[in-house]
Amino acid sequence: MTKSLPQHFTRHPLSLLIGLSLAMQSSVGFAQEQTSKAEKQGLETITVTAQKRAQNLQEVPVAVTAFTGDEMAESVIKDMYDLQTNVPGLGAFQSQSATNSSFSIRGVGTSSQNFGLESSVGLYVDGVYRARQNSLINNLVDMSAIEVLRGPQGTLFGKNTPSGAVLVTTAAPSHSGGDAFVEATFGNYGLMNFSGATSISAIEDVLAFRVTAFTSQRDGTISDIALGEDKVNDRDRWGARAQALYTPNEDVTLRIIADYAEINEICCGAPVQMTNFEANEIPGKYGSDAAIASLGGTAFPGGKAFFDREIAVSFLPESSMKDRGLSAQLDWDLDENYTFVSITASRKFESYDDIDTDFTDVDLFGTSNDSQQTSFSQELRLDYTSDKLNYILGAYYFEQDLDLAY
Repeated sequence: MTKSLPQHFTRHPLSLLIGLSLAMQSSVGFAQEQTSKAEKQGLETITVTAQKRAQNLQEVPVAVTAFTGDEMAESVIKDMYDLQTNVPGLGAFQSQSATNSSFSIRGVGTSSQNFGLESSVGLYVDGVYRARQNSLINNLVDMSAIEVLRGPQGTLFGKNTPSGAVLVTTAAPSHSGGDAFVEATFGNYGLMNFSGATSISAIEDVLAFRVTAFTSQRDGTISDIALGEDKVNDRDRWGARAQALYTPNEDVTLRIIADYAEINEICCGAPVQMTNFEANEIPGKYGSDAAIASLGGTAFPGGKAFFDREIAVSFLPESSMKDRGLSAQLDWDLDENYTFVSITASRKFESYDDIDTDFTDVDLFGTSNDSQQTSFSQELRLDYTSDKLNYILGAYYFEQDLDLAY
């Protein structure tokens, strides 16, 4: 005799099937609706300037990853270190100090330890070349777009782009007044970020100004056993940008930008991941940690102690930078095919770092670098665009003076 199941047990499989059926039908209907909309609307147009002029990304024969300012905000891209997590092949590195930051694309980069070496990744902000890569590690605030070009870009961007280029475009002044914002962020370790920007229309459709400012403060994330808790790898930076946009008629546009940014941080800490006090399985074979201990220094055990984020140094490392510049870009539409572009810029960059290069609390070695760099650049370009032919004629002049004391 077969015993029948209670009624409340026999209803659940049926109701589950109905639920799945309804969900599947709903999903299919939604997908068909979205496909129908996509067919009517077509593909989204993404405009980039990878070839020195505004183009549809699908028409550019370059490997490009592009973000708008809104997309950067949605992805929480606050600086170049955040950008690398969203761009395939892009690397951003910070070694002994913030002034020794460098970038690579597809694994090709240049050491930041030698101030005389030029980067393999060209960095451009509003069309102006940044010779010192450290000048771009500050916060990315009030951006219009960022484009990362992978592969050699020497034809249009010069000799310092064998691995690629990063093009940063800031938000321009507007007459609408609807693009102003104020942002505040708070987090652990005492993090406080403030930023804001606004546009001012002085003469309607002719002259507009835009002011942008930001500041970022945070305690350190690494402690020194003698010099204090949460002292190392802190955040202390700020910057401001002022712009003027002059459009006397629909054919001429003049944009003038003045910017200033500053970093003054205790950076960077290097916790011990593995001890070499004594070689594994070789009794009596001692390494440098044993020598440090014999001199009265602190030798960390490594392993799990690495995650305690503690170091022992003779003095706290110091990293400071000041970056400022002035640029002017003139765009003149000569006719429906020709556009004349002139970009003039003058920049000054200063950096100072003082680090304990033995990375122990034994007073053995220390290194300081005090550098100053000034540069002037002038770009002249004639762009021709038509339905069947596009070309660029141009000339570029760049001069820099780099002084280093150590």
